[in-house]
Amino acid sequence: MKSLLIRTFLIICLTTYQAFADDAIKASGIIVDFKQKSQITIHHQPIPALEWDEMTMDFKVENHVNMQDLHKGDKILFELTPIEDDFIISKITK
Repeated sequence: MKSLLIRTFLIICLTTYQAFADDAIKASGIIVDFKQKSQITIHHQPIPALEWDEMTMDFKVENHVNMQDLHKGDKILFELTPIEDDFIISKITK
């Protein structure tokens, strides 16, 4: 019985994680500037999922995202996660 409860709990956790992970919106762009420790300016390509044209925008970045190896001019792929009435970068890769 205990192992069944543990399995059920794990399935619920994984399902919940997957639901939140699927909310992330993938995009690409070029780093323009670093405004603060947790904010970055990106010139991004069109983001069809949001009906956004190509433009330059400031984005907040989640604390766990490592930006140490990022530099102005780097081409990046990034994921936006919805928070309240905004979006935050939850992942960045070169």
